[in-house]
Amino acid sequence: CFFHIGQLDQSNSKWIWIKAKMNENEIGEIIKLLKGAKNSTSFYHSFNGKETKLWFNRKEDFLFVKIENISKPLSIGEQEVLRILLEYIIIKKNIAD
Repeated sequence: CFFHIGQLDQSNSKWIWIKAKMNENEIGEIIKLLKGAKNSTSFYHSFNGKETKLWFNRKEDFLFVKIENISKPLSIGEQEVLRILLEYIIIKKNIAD
């Protein structure tokens, strides 16, 4: 599974996108966090010669997702959409295998 996060560069009005790869175990950890079973998790990947660090932290009603130096707070609604998508990815992956 690949996760993309973007940030608008105010200097040139272009989006900067960072892609990170996650495996099933990591997706499961994120789902646990989204369901409130834990407050934070992080992963470190080396993929295609690029090293990437991912952080997921809960603070009050927000979940903060950080990939490298780009951070995005997710509202309660966005968190629910992410949970549904990640659960769907796990189901599809296991059916395809």
